This record gives sequence, structure tokens and C-alpha cells, in this order.
Amino acid sequence: MAGEAPDSSGVESGRLNPDPTLLARLRAELTTIADDVALAGACREWLTRPCIALDSEFERSHTYYPEAALIQLYDGHRAWLVDAPCIDDWTPFCALLRAPAVLKIVHAGGEDLELFQYLGATAPTPFFDTQIAAAFCGHGTQRGYATLVDDLLGHRPEKSQTRSNWLARPLSEAQIRYAIEDIAWLPALHEALSARLAERRHAAWAALETARLVTQRASPEDTEHSYLRVRGADRLAATELAVLAALAAWRESAARRCNRPRRWIIDDQGLLALARARPRNTTELAAVAINRRVATRNAAALLDAVAHGLQRGAPSAPHSTLHSKTLAVTIKRLKTVARARALALDLPDELLAPSRLVEVVAERSIRRGAAAVAEVLDTWRDQAVGDALREELGRGVDGDAN
Repeated sequence: MAGEAPDSSGVESGRLNPDPTLLARLRAELTTIADDVALAGACREWLTRPCIALDSEFERSHTYYPEAALIQLYDGHRAWLVDAPCIDDWTPFCALLRAPAVLKIVHAGGEDLELFQYLGATAPTPFFDTQIAAAFCGHGTQRGYATLVDDLLGHRPEKSQTRSNWLARPLSEAQIRYAIEDIAWLPALHEALSARLAERRHAAWAALETARLVTQRASPEDTEHSYLRVRGADRLAATELAVLAALAAWRESAARRCNRPRRWIIDDQGLLALARARPRNTTELAAVAINRRVATRNAAALLDAVAHGLQRGAPSAPHSTLHSKTLAVTIKRLKTVARARALALDLPDELLAPSRLVEVVAERSIRRGAAAVAEVLDTWRDQAVGDALREELGRGVDGDAN
């Protein structure tokens, strides 16, 4: 851990030895922040720290955007709980998230970043995501917090409050303990994983992947590609896909405007049914097997989206529209090369070369040649596997390739 060393752990013979009294001490000294003045004062204090561990609890079962319930912070010595519904001014907190001198430590921080973005913190930095770091240290791409703490500290956090109602007040003692434990071990994980990343010479790549996550979460998803999240989209013909893309874009915009979950606007099965039927008028729309209330309330918008999709045609990217033996063979070859490279680097296959990424590389390489590799891969992946993919593509991409 950079700067001032936290007192939550020590390292002995490569294994972490956490303070067994840590949780009890953090609970006894816990500070709850429940107004703007207290938050601003705490943020001034946190800005003097070299790093801060962060987690958040939120609710979004009835909304499109996350509704902040609790934000937990730990500086290696003390813990704080920010009672989010009591806060009106998040400006000092957002400034902390953007402070370049304060490292923010999170675990699987994608959803936390989405919440912070909603609160006003655009592209916060610098971040250290222990799940991403763990992947570069050979722990798999989706290592959960409790499992990782168990792996490195020999302690299994209690996770019974994961689906708790975090907006209910007062918080129960079980919720408070859970909230504390979700940040208590992050500095120790950062320390251990940073050392391991340095040993494996993967620290720069992990930082680039974390920065990519932050950038990705900093901007709302392009509605044009909302269809990619619809399960079953890959089984549609080109014309059906064009209609689905237009319908999914309309749903995304409507969900944001109403601040309601996508499924409340219309579910995925409804979108697929409309894409296949491609109704041109209210009579044809009424014959499609979707929720009657949805169809009636949104008839004009649904028919407009169908018409727009038919007029525009199938999306060109990133969905693959090239279906051939050549593509299938190229994907297979590139996946083989990527797996071999991942094995050599001791990295998970799905971290180095996710299947969808390889498929896009294969398609674009057929259209544009081996130079397409650099167009698709981000910087660290191009460094790690780009040359191997280009070399394989240089062998030819005809359908008879082995």
C-alpha cells in the first residue's frame, strides 16, 4: 500500500495476517455521516489520505438509475458510513473521487462507478479494483470479495445481507457489520495484490484495464447498441435484427426518461416478438404476443421504431453480420492462439481475449486484414496478444485453413 501503511494487516512469508480485532475496533469507532456539512468535513480529511477504500449499497429494482442508500469508506484506520438519502450536496465527495493524489480501492467496482457517475463524479481516478487485480494474479475474472478475502487472508466474510433493504432505516446491526466488512479488508487486499502484480509484471496492464472500466462507466451506454443486451438477439435474421436495434434504442431512451427498469417498459421477449413480427399497423401490433397494456400505451412509438428499423437496416457494428465458414474457422484459429498466449502469461482466457472480442477481431480481419487487430484491441491486450493474432491472420483466412 502506497504511503502510510494501514494497520489492518501484515505480510509474513507471503501470506497476509489480518488483525483479528479489526472488525470489532472499526465497529466501536464507526462514524456515521448524515448531513452535507459532516460529509464536506470528512472529505477534507480524506483528501489528506494516500488512499481510501470504498463500497456502496444502492437500490434499483424500481428505477433505471441507482438510488444511493449507503456509501462506506475506510482509510486503513477508521471507517465511515455515509447515509446517502440524507445527503443533498455530493460535490465534495465527487471532488474526492477525482482527486489524483488519493487512490480509491474498490472490489468489482463497475456498479459503484455507475452510482458515482450518477452522483456527479465523471471519470473518477485513480482507482484500484481488487477483482481486476486478482484476475491478473491468476484468481479468475469474476472472483467475489468474500472468496478473495478467504483466499488471501484465510477469513470468510459474512454475506447474508447482500440482498438486504438498504434504504430501510434504521439499519440493523447485521447490516452495519456487513457494510463495515465490505471495506475492512480492501487495504490488505490492495497490499497483497500490488505485490503480486509487481512480481508478475502485470501492474501496468491491470491499471490500464481498470482505467478502461472507469472510462466505460463514465458515459451512458450508446442507445444504438442497446440491442446487444437483449438475450436472443444473435438468433435473429438481419431484417429482424434491424428492427430489434431500433426497438431496444427506444426502450433504453424511455427507461432513462421515466427512470424505470427496462423490463417495466417492455421485456426482452416482447422486443424479440416484435422484431420477428415487424408489425406495420395497430391491427398487426395487436396480434403480436406481448403485454396488451404495453402495446396499447406505446403503440405509436413501437410502430415508429419498427418502421425506423426497417428503413435503416441492420447495425454494422459491433454485432457480427458476416456468417460463413471462413468466419467460423477464423474465430476458432484466433481463439486457439489467444488461449495459448493466455496460458503462457498465466492469465484467464476471458481476461486476455473475451470471446466477443475475438469474434469482432475475426470479422473485421476478414474485411480489412490483420491491421484490424489494433483497431479492436485496447492498448494492453494489443501488447499482450496482438502480435500473435496478427501472425496467425497472416497465415491466411480462407475457409480451408487449419
